[in-house]
Amino acid sequence: MIRKSMLTAVVVVLAVLSLSALCWAQDFWNFNKFTADYERLLYEIVTWEETWDYELDEEVVNEIKYYEQWEFRAQGDGSVEVTMGYRYWVPSDKMQDQMTFIGATWTSPTAWRESLGLGEYMWISMVAADLELEEGNNMQLFDGSRLRVMEETTVAGIKGFLLRKFFRETDESGNRNDVVTSEWVIAPDIGWPLSFTMYEDGEKVFQKVLFEYEKN
Repeated sequence: MIRKSMLTAVVVVLAVLSLSALCWAQDFWNFNKFTADYERLLYEIVTWEETWDYELDEEVVNEIKYYEQWEFRAQGDGSVEVTMGYRYWVPSDKMQDQMTFIGATWTSPTAWRESLGLGEYMWISMVAADLELEEGNNMQLFDGSRLRVMEETTVAGIKGFLLRKFFRETDESGNRNDVVTSEWVIAPDIGWPLSFTMYEDGEKVFQKVLFEYEKN
């Protein structure tokens, strides 16, 4: 006959093992890790800029779209070959201006906009790696903002988690409002975000979305 104390011990052990398995199964982001023999990420990047239209005599919003590609190849000696490049479009009349064309060839079309978001992109990326990817989880950041896991979503056929960075403000009526500054979609096993969107005054100003992904 199995004693009651033995049954209790078995139940406790099984419960502990089950809890441990659940803890091990939790998803965290492997930020900046590229361990495959070959990995390729093609991003579609869109920015929105307000400029003055002299013909219309008013401000208009211009959309600029281009593509950024990264390739990572393991070399077998502990090193990784990294290749990157841009794909974008230059008006035909600009091709005749040598200096304009060379300048566009050697720089990102909106390098200044990317530089504005680079600090937040890198900082949030490293912080997000410590956030358990489960809907509803959140993290208080040093600047007073919060980073919250909103829901599961899919980008370029890859399942990920939508994260939202926001400040909580109280208006004159005492209502609490969330002011979103950026949104992210990350997948545990993809080293970089599937998408990254920046907001200013509630409007999108920069969006980088994974368009194609390849891994061998």
